Amino acid sequence: NLLASWPLIRHLSAAPTGRSLLARTLRLCDVPESPRDGRAVLNWAQSPWFDLAEGDFPFPSSYIPYAL
Repeated sequence: NLLASWPLIRHLSAAPTGRSLLARTLRLCDVPESPRDGRAVLNWAQSPWFDLAEGDFPFPSSYIPYAL
């Protein structure tokens, strides 16, 4: 469950060894240098789900026509 992994990602991003593990596991180009960089990885992972949910209307709509 992706949602259940978010607290773990936040926890791992707090320490250098955790950020190294995140970089290896997610195959990042660089190891995140700070907890803030670790949270940026989390924001990146959340973005597509937010965009899909925001544009998923139960009726035809032209809202966000080119975002998806």
